[in-house]
Amino acid sequence: MTILIASRTGILADSKVTTGSVSYRTNKILRYKGELIGLAGDHRGLEKFLRWYKGRRGKMFDTSDDEAFEVVVVNKRGMWVYINCTLPEQPHGDYYYAGAGDAAAEAAMLAGASPRRAIEIACQVINSCGLPIQEEKL
Repeated sequence: MTILIASRTGILADSKVTTGSVSYRTNKILRYKGELIGLAGDHRGLEKFLRWYKGRRGKMFDTSDDEAFEVVVVNKRGMWVYINCTLPEQPHGDYYYAGAGDAAAEAAMLAGASPRRAIEIACQVINSCGLPIQEEKL
């Protein structure tokens, strides 16, 4: 599971991946052609999305219910969100929250926490998320 907080200048994420009874640490933010790509969701869905995004992008792809994903792209033009499809949306507001810990992180920020502190707090209450925090800026 994931906690991801994006702004127009960067992305922060936890680093714990949980698949069934297995968990490990990994990077959930990629750099690609001057952009930041934040990843949350099922590996198969994310793999399909990344192949499409890094390819020609001419053809849409289908995902099944067990391939759900949420991707946030931050670039010089703004912040773009892809949720289970190839059609981007541009969220309003200063921050976008994604993953299983999104509500906990957003609540922490509404209470005055910084994005980094919000992820730390969310990791304390969402068992499938964990430290360390990855942070990338444009």
